[in-house]
Amino acid sequence: MPTDFDFWHIEQMIGALADDERQRLAALAAPLRDRLLAERPADARVLRREQGAAARAQAEDAAMEDHVRRVVDAAPPLTGGSGRG
Repeated sequence: MPTDFDFWHIEQMIGALADDERQRLAALAAPLRDRLLAERPADARVLRREQGAAARAQAEDAAMEDHVRRVVDAAPPLTGGSGRG
């Protein structure tokens, strides 16, 4: 019988494959995107602004994940009690 870890591992592998495919498609589309953006400078500015916002959001997410990881690591172990003091 598959465990939760088995399902998690499968999801991680699927995610890695999807990331690889996304990167491959982005590399294929890059020359066309660059040419179109060169023809439309206003769109290029909007894209740079959106990419900057996305990068900031990713950095904030990474910082929050790091913070949560540190808090969880510093927390005392669970005792398995009822939690009623």
